[in-house]
Order: sequence, then C-alpha cells, then structure tokens
Amino acid sequence: ISTFLKADLQGGAFYGCTALTDAKLSNSITVLNSAFAKCTSLTNVDLPDNLRVINDTFEGCEQLKISELPDSVEEIGYGTFKGCERIASFDISSNVKFLPSGAFEPYVFLNIPEDSPLKGSSELEDCYTEKITLTLNSDAEVRDYINSGTDYNNKTEKYTNVENIILSDDCESYVSVDGVLFTRDMKTLVSYPRAKDGDSYVVPDSVETIGYCAFYNTHLRHIQLPENLKNIEKTAFLFCSLLEEIDIPGTVAVIGNKSFSNCISLEKVTLHEGTKEIGFGTFEYCVDLKEINFPESLENIDLTAFSGCPNFPYSAIK
Repeated sequence: ISTFLKADLQGGAFYGCTALTDAKLSNSITVLNSAFAKCTSLTNVDLPDNLRVINDTFEGCEQLKISELPDSVEEIGYGTFKGCERIASFDISSNVKFLPSGAFEPYVFLNIPEDSPLKGSSELEDCYTEKITLTLNSDAEVRDYINSGTDYNNKTEKYTNVENIILSDDCESYVSVDGVLFTRDMKTLVSYPRAKDGDSYVVPDSVETIGYCAFYNTHLRHIQLPENLKNIEKTAFLFCSLLEEIDIPGTVAVIGNKSFSNCISLEKVTLHEGTKEIGFGTFEYCVDLKEINFPESLENIDLTAFSGCPNFPYSAIK
C-alpha cells in the first residue's frame, strides 16, 4: 500500500499500519510525531523539504531504507529511528541542532559535518561519529579484539567504528590484508571491520574457514566466497543486515549454527552438491528470504534453521 499525504499528521497517525510500504509527504508538513511508528513494511518515504522536527517517527520500521533527512530538519528526537535495522549509516545536516544518542538503535555510523553544532557533542558519546584504524600490537591483543568485539549479546558493541585493522611486527599468528584480519597462513578469515567502506567483498581464494562472527554486523551487500571454502563457523555472518544473496560452495559440508541469522535483507541462497547439513538457526529471521535450492547431498536441516522466515518457500523442501 502506498500513500500521498497532504495534511498535517497527528501523533501516531499511521501507527502499526503494517501494510504501508511507501509514503510521500506534502511540503506543508513541518513536524512529525510518531506518525509511522511500527509500520513494519514501510520501505521508502519521501519527506517534505520544509520538515523541521521529527520525533519517534519511524520507531520499529524495520524495513525502512533511508540515509538522510532534508536540510531543513533541526531536531531529531529520541527513538526516531529505533529498531530501523536496515540503516547502517546516516548523513546529518549541519542544520540539525538537537540529536540525542537514543535517536538510533541499533547504533549506526553518523556522518556529521565539521561545521555542525553537534560535532564533539557529549550527547553522542554512545554513537559512532568517527571511523578509526585499529592497531593491534600482539597476538594477545588480537585475541582480545576477537573475543570482546564479537559478543553479540553485548548491547554496546565494541569496535563498531573500526574501518581498518593493522598489526605490529610482534603479531606472529595473524596478518592484515587491506585492513581485514586473517590467520597468518591466510586460511581463516578472522574479522572484517564493521565500518569498512564499500558494499562488496571477494574473500581470497586461500581462505578455507570463515571464522566465528567474522562478518558480524558488517554492512556489505555482496560477499563472494571462494570455491575451496570448507567451513562457515557459527554466527559468521550474524546481523549482516544488508547482505542480499549468498552462494555457498559444496565444499562446505556443514553450514554453522546461526551463521546467517538476522540477515534481514537476504533474499537468495544458492547451495551446491556436497553440502550435507544446515545447522541450528542458520537462516533464522532472514525475513526477506524467498529463494533457496536444496542439493541431493543434503542430509539434515535443523528444525530451527528457517524459523522466523515468513517468505521462506517451504515447498522447496522435498
């Protein structure tokens, strides 16, 4: 359902309209209060050029794809984009004077111009406003990074703003290639930085294992796996909310537990002969998943593998 709105909107005007997908607003509208909260199918919104204040407007709009607001906006209220899981980064105009840390949750990377009154604001201490290069000086520091930076039960996610990883000469067991962390033999991809630029990545041919949480919460849309890949460890691609499709080679016999859980933009999965098992919660909550093939070599699909996938083609299972 699409709609064009001319009149002013009262608070909660379209609250919970789960069938609404698109909305275009008239330039006469200057304030939005909770207007589209819980519109879980809302994808696109054409906002008015005269909009000044926006409060709680898109809370729970998990399908919303938006990366900026009109330059006229001066205030973004608490919870405005809470639960908008498809927003990875957001451009903030220099005209915005009020922006609390709770406006975005889960937290996203905010692009704030140098002349903005918000630059350096203590209000944004819990947000991510600057990308960093992380230097690790020993194998012990690398292990600490791996363990503390991939705790997906930890709400305040450490290392979310890391763009590149570099290692000192004292790191004996690991290597960094183009800012991505591998074991020194290049057989295991350990960690792809979450704030790294670009929307696609080709995993090197030498890689045999995608490690635990290796691509956790990254913002890639396309990832190409090597033909000789053998292992996809649990939660390897957890919360890759923008990933659209994945081709898993048949050399991967078992697809690890929760390895693609909550990849909410994932629409297509291609499997090949040789894959034998799809593990616990492997594709759970992949709400856009519509297309997948099952090779004859497949022996076991865990009962929870596709839980929370409303568009999953169950007829494909024979």
